[in-house]
Amino acid sequence: MEPVGQWLWYANLAALAALLVRLALTRLYKIYPFMFVYFLFMLSVSVALTRIPLRTTSYSYAYMACQAALQILAILVVLEMYRVALAKHAGLAGFGRASVLTVTLCTISVAAIGTLLDKNILSGQSTIVHRFLTLERTLDLIVVVFLLLIAVFITWFPVELSTNVALSIGGFSFFYLARAVGLLTANLLPPAYYLTINGAMMSASFLILAVWAFLLRPDKARIDSMVAGHSWDPAAFGSVSRQLDAINAALVRFGRR
Repeated sequence: MEPVGQWLWYANLAALAALLVRLALTRLYKIYPFMFVYFLFMLSVSVALTRIPLRTTSYSYAYMACQAALQILAILVVLEMYRVALAKHAGLAGFGRASVLTVTLCTISVAAIGTLLDKNILSGQSTIVHRFLTLERTLDLIVVVFLLLIAVFITWFPVELSTNVALSIGGFSFFYLARAVGLLTANLLPPAYYLTINGAMMSASFLILAVWAFLLRPDKARIDSMVAGHSWDPAAFGSVSRQLDAINAALVRFGRR
């Protein structure tokens, strides 16, 4: 690993450790258990992979397995944010959990279209690595689409939202979108650019981890809560609020049947 990349790796480890301490001290791990496990697993993986020689078959298999596990945890984190954001709307939260498979299939279909962008393998690129980066980017886009759906919903409907949830949704969207762009770029450019692309992705990762470690705060009585949807238009706010309550009530009645 080149000196700059090594320093960025250390910086990411430090930011991850600081974030985990922040989640523990503020007891946010009780509200966001999957998020805590996600970052703890990410830190453990980062350290464990250093024990395996780089550019070996063992490293490749271990990296792929760890990334697959992280993607599963990422989906669980997104569902966790959905649950917390809709804590006061049990009907909508239950409907979201029940329809996650349908949403996942639709999201996969949309994300899969992106595989057409880098279907050609450049000279000097490994076919296996190229295909894996395409798969990883597709999974990253699935997470981004999930997060965007949540963002669109809370922007339209007047859902009470804590600063922590807003930071989580925005942060994960930035994190996974940056990864997706970086992985696409890695497939579109010659291998000589890999180190530069990796450095850019690690810089983006450090930025959002540091922001989370600094800004996340205890969720006490939602003191720092806000309402995004139509808060700028009182008339529309009242109308959409009634729509939201009606939808939630209908879903609650439907769930009891």
